[in-house]
Order: sequence, then structure tokens, then C-alpha cells
Amino acid sequence: MEKRTGELSPMSTWALSKEKITRHASPLVLASSLLGFAIWSLLLGQDANWDLRNYHYYNAYAFFSSRINYDIAPGQTQSYLNPALDLLPFLLIQHFPPRVFGIVMGAWHGLNLWLLFLIGRELLVRISFPKPGLWAAICALVGVRGAAAASEVGTTFHDLTLSVFILGAVYLYLRAWPNFKLGTTSISLQSLAGSGFLLGLATGLKLTFALYAIGMGMAIVVVQVGMLKRFRGIVPFGLAALAGLLLAAGPWMWFLWKHYGNPLFPFYNAFFQSPYFPLINSTDQRFLPKSVWEAISFPFRFTLREHAGNELSFRDFRVAALLITTLFASGYLLISSLVSRYSSQRSETKDHSKPDLSLVWLLIFLWGTYIVLLKLFGVYRYLICVELLSPIALVALVGSLTKTRLAQASLMLCLLFLVFNTKVIYWGRSPWSNDFFGVHLPSIQWKDKAVVLITSDNPLAYVIPFFPPPVRFVRLDGNFLNPNQNTALTDRIRSVIAESAENLYLLTYSSEVNQGAAVVNQYLKYPIATLGTCEHLNSRIDSTIVLCRLPLSGK
Repeated sequence: MEKRTGELSPMSTWALSKEKITRHASPLVLASSLLGFAIWSLLLGQDANWDLRNYHYYNAYAFFSSRINYDIAPGQTQSYLNPALDLLPFLLIQHFPPRVFGIVMGAWHGLNLWLLFLIGRELLVRISFPKPGLWAAICALVGVRGAAAASEVGTTFHDLTLSVFILGAVYLYLRAWPNFKLGTTSISLQSLAGSGFLLGLATGLKLTFALYAIGMGMAIVVVQVGMLKRFRGIVPFGLAALAGLLLAAGPWMWFLWKHYGNPLFPFYNAFFQSPYFPLINSTDQRFLPKSVWEAISFPFRFTLREHAGNELSFRDFRVAALLITTLFASGYLLISSLVSRYSSQRSETKDHSKPDLSLVWLLIFLWGTYIVLLKLFGVYRYLICVELLSPIALVALVGSLTKTRLAQASLMLCLLFLVFNTKVIYWGRSPWSNDFFGVHLPSIQWKDKAVVLITSDNPLAYVIPFFPPPVRFVRLDGNFLNPNQNTALTDRIRSVIAESAENLYLLTYSSEVNQGAAVVNQYLKYPIATLGTCEHLNSRIDSTIVLCRLPLSGK
């Protein structure tokens, strides 16, 4: 039979079909990521984490109700963090059923999976790794199953929310350089500016994400400036990053400067010297390495000590696996370089085994970020982007050295090991219901100038939006204030108590009532005669909160 003109062979049809699938992989992965994470969020249950109860919900309420300066630190130190990220979760909780909150937050977090796929495919194509799309998808799935990432799906923890911006910045930067080679002139200034803007935006919304800005700055200096000798694009990148930072943090910094004399209040107050807080640089040093050995062994402590770098137990091998691979690959390349230098026979294959500079850039970004974290925080969940990107970096690093079937099989076994040996952090969840918090206040006839004094370092601010708006809330102790401080803020607290001496209440836990009354006494020049009646304030999350009358005497 004569073959008709224009008829495609089976192999040609398969090649076109494969090309079509590859071309449409990105939107398919995006749709799957959004839907999959929305379902995953619903399956995990309703968010009930400590930070949500302590300040995420309250901070947005205070912003919308113009009571940031009316109440005094009900969310402790975190009362003074930028509330911008809390606004959308608050509106979802206030105006929609709880499951809608879970779907929206989960879908947003699903963007991480899509971006990991794009980054992975970009890197693996550059090193000519077999089936880059498939491997990119596998690495992305392993990344989002990390101890920190998987724990934050559908929650108000902003690490997994802002990682979308950081991954977007990484992808745009890589796309801006079609090839990381000496003498390259092809560069997209728009992509570089977009990368810088996303990086600045993330840093402004949550200042702990500055560690990623520092890490990316290290990578740019070493690779783009040091290796490629290319300065073009640095100015647009830097200006866009500054614009993102000012857009996200500028208004809040101005508010803090205007009212408290410190744009980062209460942090770095030894420098800014606000009268509202002791002149110290308040930092969380609980998880910082105490020695050089602890710093070196830090990634392995995530695998051996389940509380290293976090309040709650977890286990994750991703960072440790990447560190081991990086060290072995560096050793291999160093030995190969020495051998080729002193050998008379230099094969071209040795040059081909060198990692692509885009991978070098990514590794410097990841390890630069890691080193900054060791110096400043030591909190594991702040490494969430390193955790997410570790599987991709690991596969790309090994793939740049060897692409044998044995190497691919070994990589697959390694990725499976990472998945099945991960213990995800549990921050607290509750079953889904029709009322997110289910707060029920005791029946009280509130008078004018009623003031509720909060004691205990436990999260209590989430109940404040359910009180009548005129009621004022003042935190007396916790991780921010204590009666031994002599600041303008503690003076303000004493004035508020004096003005409302006839109408004071104590909000605390039932097991801490006497301790709370003692804390109140330390703020007063006269003692509390007796604790008044205490009534339970119930919620779906906690049934141990009490509200007590505080009649004063000795005036």
C-alpha cells in the first residue's frame, strides 16, 4: 500500500505528542498543585496553631479596628509585627466558613509545588539530565513533604506563604540568565527586576526572610560578579528589591517610628533607644548553636535530636543529605581539577562534569542562607526554602557529575528515603466546624473604661475580637513585658490600671489565676484585696481560659 503524503509515522506522532505534553506540563502542574493542596489542607484539619491564637488573628483585628495603640501588647512581642500578612486570613475567618479558609490557604501554598517544578525543570534541562520534567516533578513532591513545609499547609504560618515569593525570585533570576557562561550577553532585565521585587517584598512582609536576601546577595556576588564579571542587571535588581521592601514594610516601619521611636520595635532597641522598651537587642537564642561543633553538626541534629531548631519534635534528612552531597561533589571536583592540572592527558569529558554555574549559584544561595540562619536565628522552619529546594539541588548536583542509570536509581532511593524518614512538625489542628474559634463569653454587664489584664505567656489574644469593642486589653507579662521593667510602656500600663481601678478584669488560664493576681500586684502601689468571681471563657480550641473580677483596695 502506498503511503499517503503528509502522513506521520507512529514515532513522529509520539514525538509530537510528547512535545505537546511537555509544553503543557506547567499549567497542568499548576492546576494539580492548587487542587491537590486545597484537598490536602482539608484533610489535615482546621488550623489551631499557637501563633494564630497569640497574634495572627488579633493583629489583623487590631489593624481593621484601629486599636493598635488602644490595647497594649496583647499578643506579646508579636503584637508589633507587620500585620499585612494576617489581613487575608482574618477576612477569610471572619466572613467565610472555616473550610473556605482551608481551601484558599492550601491553594496558595500549592504554588510552592508548581514553582519547585519550574525551577527543577530549568536546572535539569541545563545539565541535560534525562527526563527533566519527570524528575523535576518528583523533586518538587519530595520538597513539599518536608518536616516544615508539610506542617504548614493550610495554616497561618507565613513561612510557607512567603516561600512562594522566594521561589518565584529564584526562578525569575535563573530565567533572566538563559545561560550562565563567561561572556554571555543575553539577559532579561525585566526578570531580574521581578526577582528582586519578590525578594524585597518577602523580606518586608516578614523580616526573618532577610536571611534569603543575604543568601541571594552572596550568590550574585560570587557567580554573577566574581565568576562571570557581569555587573549588568545588578542596579535594576537592587532597586526593585528596595521597592518591594519599602512597599511591604515602609508604612508599618513609619507607624512604629512615629509611635514608638523605633521602626523595628521592639527589636534592635539598643541602637534605636525607644523609651518604650529596655535598651537591649532582644533576640531568640534558644536554638542557636553554642559551639563550632554544634554549628557544623546542625543539619545532622535534625535527624538525631528531634527538638533541634524547633520547640516541637520533628525529623528531616533533606539538609543533611544536601550537605553530604555538596561535600562529596566538591571533593570530587577538586581532585579532578588537580589531576587534570598535573596530567598531560586532559579529556574533554572532565570539563563536561563541572556543574553548571546556575547550579553553583543555587548552592551558594542555599548555603549562604543556611550560614546566616546559624548566626541569627537557629530556627529550623525559617529554612523552609532550603528544605523545599534541597531535593532539586541534590539531583541536579549529582546529575551534573554523572547521568548513569545507576546514579538515577541511587537518586530515586535517596529521595524515597527522605520521604519515608520525615517526621512532620505538628503545630496543632482541630476538626472542621462551622465556627472557627467557637468563643463563648461569660455573661457580664460591661461598664465604661473596662480593662482586661492578661497574664500568662500562653496565647490568649484570639478571644479579644469577641469582646465588646470599648473593652481595653493590657498584657502584663509574657515574652515582652514584665513588672520589673521601667519603661514608658510600663508607665502607661500603670496609668491605665489606675484610671480603671473600679472596672478591672483578669484574663488567664484557670491553673494560673493566683500567679496572675500576683503579677498584677507587682504593677500596683496598693494590693488586690481579693480575687472576684472567675468564670470560664470557652472556645473550641481551649476550655481552660477564665475571666475574673479584680476589685482593688488601698486606694
